[in-house]
Amino acid sequence: MAAGEYDDEDDFDAKALAAASDMQERLEELQSDYQRCFNTPAGEKVLLSLYDFCRQMKTTFISPDADPNGRYMTLLEGRRSVILEILKYLTIDDREIIERMRDAARKASL
Repeated sequence: MAAGEYDDEDDFDAKALAAASDMQERLEELQSDYQRCFNTPAGEKVLLSLYDFCRQMKTTFISPDADPNGRYMTLLEGRRSVILEILKYLTIDDREIIERMRDAARKASL
């Protein structure tokens, strides 16, 4: 029998199930790490800065006249994908982020 082949379907199922379980455990640990990182006062400031820089609430469309090759728009989409990935792990919706941004602006104006 060649390497990687299974002599029994049950053996394959058991290994696939173990791999899926391991992946789920790693994802849960990663989500916990994101939450510990961003659910602090400093992490919240960084998140709000990234939220603006990554254009979460802004369009990434740039007129072809201003960006004929589409490179700048591609850059903006890349930025936006970063904040979307972070928010996926934090399970924060846009309304909560907007409220945090308003609170930060109020505090800054005092």
